[in-house]
Amino acid sequence: MHTSILEINEGQCVACQVDTRLSFKPLMNHLEERIKTEHPIKAQFYRFLLERLNKIDGDDANISIAEIEQHHEVMVLIYTILTPLVASEKEFLWAMSTPVPDKIFFSTDAFYDFYTQHLSKKSGAISDDNTLEKKQVQFIYQLILKKFYNFSSVFKDEKTYTYTDPETNLTRYYSIHADTRFIDVHVNGELPELDFEKLGTQMHQGKEVELLAEIMPLSKFRLEGFTIITLTDITMTHAIDNIRSVLVNHTYEADAYPQIVQSLKTLAGNDAIEFGLMPFLTVNDKLVFNSDECVESVLTQASRDAGMDDSVLYNMVEAYRKDPKPIFYANITEEKAKNDPFLKIIKQAGITSYTLIPVFYNKQLAGIMELHSHKEVLIDEVLLSRLKGAIPLIAQLFQYSIDSFNAKIDAVLKDKFTSLQPSVQWKFNEVAFNYLKSNTHAEQISVIDTVTFEDTYPLFGAIDLRNSTIQRNIALQEDLKKLLDALTGTLKTIRQHIELSLIDKLIYETGEWIIRVNDYTNAHDEIMLTNFLEVEVNPLLLHVKASNPITVPA
Repeated sequence: MHTSILEINEGQCVACQVDTRLSFKPLMNHLEERIKTEHPIKAQFYRFLLERLNKIDGDDANISIAEIEQHHEVMVLIYTILTPLVASEKEFLWAMSTPVPDKIFFSTDAFYDFYTQHLSKKSGAISDDNTLEKKQVQFIYQLILKKFYNFSSVFKDEKTYTYTDPETNLTRYYSIHADTRFIDVHVNGELPELDFEKLGTQMHQGKEVELLAEIMPLSKFRLEGFTIITLTDITMTHAIDNIRSVLVNHTYEADAYPQIVQSLKTLAGNDAIEFGLMPFLTVNDKLVFNSDECVESVLTQASRDAGMDDSVLYNMVEAYRKDPKPIFYANITEEKAKNDPFLKIIKQAGITSYTLIPVFYNKQLAGIMELHSHKEVLIDEVLLSRLKGAIPLIAQLFQYSIDSFNAKIDAVLKDKFTSLQPSVQWKFNEVAFNYLKSNTHAEQISVIDTVTFEDTYPLFGAIDLRNSTIQRNIALQEDLKKLLDALTGTLKTIRQHIELSLIDKLIYETGEWIIRVNDYTNAHDEIMLTNFLEVEVNPLLLHVKASNPITVPA
C-alpha cells in the first residue's frame, strides 16, 4: 500500500474554487450507524477503527495530506472495511483522494503502479488541462445537485480511460469510478432556485457549467470528506459493445469486418493472433467466395497464393460444410503438411498455428471464424471463453452478409430480366453473380451476359417481353385519357341542344374519372370504368341519337 501523494492537477488548483477539507467524519458517522445494526464482533472492529479515527480527526482537527503517511495503519484499516476481502492489493486498482480528486493520498500497489505508468502527466496520458479542469468542475456541481436538489443526471458518473498496452500493442479500456458516499456538502447562505428546464437546454448546448457557475458560484459551498477512486478493466465488455454497435448501426458491409476483427484481437488479448471471417455465401446452393466478405481469410488467400484451383478449395470447404466441427493445429510442421493439401497451403503462407471454428445462426451453419498466427500459439479453453460472447454477434453478422448478398442477386435479376420460372432461375442466378463480381471494383459497368441454354430442346415455350406490362399500362392510360376527353367534349356539345340534368351529372363523373386515370389505373378501376361507360354513358348516347336527329353527323 502507498501513502505517496499523487497530484492529478499538478501546477493547477481546480479545488481552490471551492472550500474543500480532507475529513473522515462522514466515514465515522457511517460507522456509528453500522455499529447499531452489525454483529457484535464486526461492531467491535468498527469501534476500534472509530477510536483510531478520532485521534486523527477530532472536532477541531484539520487533516493535512502531508501527515497521512503517519497514519498508514489507519488507512489500511479503512481499505479493509471498504473493499471485498478477496480483493488483492496487488491487482485491485483502488485509491483515496481529496473530496475533489486532485490529490491521491492512499492507494493500492496496483493503482500506484498503473497511475505512474499510464495516468500521470509524466506518462503523457493526461495532456489537456482544460478538459481535466472542466471535468472536475462538473464533478463538484454533480455533488451539489445531488445533495441539495436530488438531481443526478447532468453529468456521467463514470469515465473511460483508454491506452495501448505496450506488451500486446492492443487497446485496453478502464472505467474510472468516483465513490462520493463519504463527502458532506455544506452551503453558505440560502440555496438559489434552479430552473431545470433552462438547465436542460444549456446541457444540449454544452454550456451547463457556465449556467451553474452564474447561478451558484462554487465559493458558496464547502466539501468535507474524501473520495474513493476505482479503476475497472472493461476491455472485454467494450470490445463486445464495439461489435454490437456495428450491427446496430447497420454498418455490416465489407468495411465493418476490419472493425470487428480488431475487436476480436482485443478480446483475445494477444497481438500475435490474427482473425479471418468467412460467411458461407451460396449461389444455387453452391459456395462462392466473395473477397469483400471473406475478410483476411487465410484459407482463401493462401489457396490463391499457392495457385490452387478453385474447384479444389470448393471441394475442401464443401466437405467441411457436411461435417462442421472445430479444428485445432497448435504447431503445423513440415512433416504434418507434407501429406495434407490443406495444411500444405496454410504452411506455405507462413502460418504456424491455425484454428477453424464453425459459426451457426439459428442452428444453421452460417460461416467460419479462423484464428491463425505466424507463431506457435495455444488456442485453449481460456482464450475461447474470452471469445464466447462474440460468437452470437459474429453469427448475426454472417447472416446479414448472406441476406445482403442474396438481395444483390435478386436486385440484378429484377433490373436486368423479366419474371423467371423457378425451373430456369438457377442459370440466371449464375449470370447475375458473375455480373456482380465483374463490376465490384470496375471503373466502368460491364454489360450483363446473355443467358443461353446449350443443347436444350424445350417441349413448349412462352415469350415474355421485359417491362411489357408497364408499357401496356402506359398505353392503356393514354387511350383512356383520350377517350374521356372526347366524351367530355361530346357531352358538352349535346348539352347545348338538349337540357337534361343527367348530362351535367355525366360530365362531372367523367371529370372525376379523368383525375383517377391520370393518377393510377389498376384492374379494379378498369372494371368500374367499363361499367360506367356501358351502363350509364352508352344508353344516354343511344337515346339522344335516336330522339334528336340534329346530333347525328350529316
